[in-house]
Amino acid sequence: MRDAAETIEDCAKRHGNVLANPAPLVLFEDFGDSAQLLTLYFWVELSDKVSAAQVASDLRFIIDKRLAEAGIVVAFPQRERAIRCRPADQGGGGRGRGRRGAAGRRVPRRCSRDREASWCASGSGMKAR
Repeated sequence: MRDAAETIEDCAKRHGNVLANPAPLVLFEDFGDSAQLLTLYFWVELSDKVSAAQVASDLRFIIDKRLAEAGIVVAFPQRERAIRCRPADQGGGGRGRGRRGAAGRRVPRRCSRDREASWCASGSGMKAR
């Protein structure tokens, strides 16, 4: 954690548009959902040629590269969405009663139950039922 904070702070110190006084500061703000939240505070002198948004974007690219080079992995939240198929005997169109798709063609219903999340295939893509 300290390595990540020091790397982030160093990135800000090396950026040509980040002011040295007050110096950039990285704080360990909080524990999040499956995360440890670090916040970088830095100051820039704004002008027609320097925008805070551009400097912040530059820093994100630099930080991402430097953390990867240091072998520090940034974890991103991962979520799963379970979508259940409606069984054919509950108004979903059993044999011979499929839905009508584009041009009046029947659209088959197939469900895959080999994973925790179930998907129904229809026409051109995957759709929730």
